[in-house]
Amino acid sequence: MNKEKICILGASRGLGLEIAKKLSTRAHLLLLSRTAPDASIRAHHDFLSSDFSQKTAQEKVLKHIQDWNPERIFYIAGGGPYGDFSKKEWKDHQWALEVSFLFPARLIHFFSQKDSLALKQMAFVGSMIVENKPYPKGASYAAAKTALHSLIASLQEASLPFELKLFSPSYMDTTLLPPRATPRINGTPILSPPKVAQEFIHWCFHAKNSWHHEAKEQ
Repeated sequence: MNKEKICILGASRGLGLEIAKKLSTRAHLLLLSRTAPDASIRAHHDFLSSDFSQKTAQEKVLKHIQDWNPERIFYIAGGGPYGDFSKKEWKDHQWALEVSFLFPARLIHFFSQKDSLALKQMAFVGSMIVENKPYPKGASYAAAKTALHSLIASLQEASLPFELKLFSPSYMDTTLLPPRATPRINGTPILSPPKVAQEFIHWCFHAKNSWHHEAKEQ
């Protein structure tokens, strides 16, 4: 039996890498990220180095995914500057908006116009922490994730040729959360990336008629 083809954008570390690890033996993967993922995974799957913040790179990614023709696309990439909004350079905020919202929106729009492909599902990772909530030290990231949530919610009534889903986890124990970050200090529950990855995969494969899911305490 042929393995299902799944494209993972943002697979080099954190949650994206954990998802790739868990799917490595059950699916044929196309891994896209700026830096290469774990060699043990990359050796058995397809990999394309990609900078999602650059328009020309985005066009290459769209064409590559279309030609590869996956059945599912999982977008895990995202991030942004942390600190006072006015003290960060505009290019840092622009990066956050591009990678965390504008390219995901472009990805959805591009494949919404392709109804003859194998694609049956697109799932994006949001953030339960910042969606529709103020986040003063990460304003551009919060704005991008809130916009992504709004877009996916708004498209639930659209006649898309694929299922569109949003998975919103709480804080996770990755290198993106510094050792002295407030959630670690004040006792906020920190999620295990391998467990979140398993929850994400199970939800994507088995939760029908459910477009949004929040991953909280485990």
